[in-house]
Amino acid sequence: MLQYVCKCSYFPLRASSLRRRSVTNMRIYRISIFLCGVILFITGILKFLDVTKSDPYFEAGDILLPFLTNKQLMLIAGSVEIGVAIYLWMADSLQRRSVALLWFVITVAAYKLGHGYMHDALPCSCLGILGRLLKFSPAGMNRLTWLILFVLAAPSVTCLVHLGVRGNDASLSIEARTQAPPSL
Repeated sequence: MLQYVCKCSYFPLRASSLRRRSVTNMRIYRISIFLCGVILFITGILKFLDVTKSDPYFEAGDILLPFLTNKQLMLIAGSVEIGVAIYLWMADSLQRRSVALLWFVITVAAYKLGHGYMHDALPCSCLGILGRLLKFSPAGMNRLTWLILFVLAAPSVTCLVHLGVRGNDASLSIEARTQAPPSL
């Protein structure tokens, strides 16, 4: 890992350009995680709207969590999604927001993998009433859900990688990190 910028013509970066690039990246991460919060909030509301329909599916027990009915599970999942969305909007630390979002994505992905392992024949209701409105096939809903999980995970992972790379020397200023190491 380069800990300094070479003063030769191959690396014409200066501390000010590194600072601008870092600030721009942080703004992009903040905006993308805010938008992920919007997606979570919308899917949480869609789950609440889906539960209001009278359907025998909601009275049946869940295949992975048989002590919960599908209605209870949807209410819990919608509440967690809205809670994570609010946390993404309110937390001070970008790293904590990224970890919370990644935790949510991993939890939902593990649940979906469990459903796939159990060979559940029922269509996924992860997106709430949106599945009925779009009239997707169960396979199409499954693909759309995995796509949304990927979209939610991507900014979180890239932000954590970025913060991990530069977070180790967080106490050092950008100028201190860009100076050449002392010669022996």
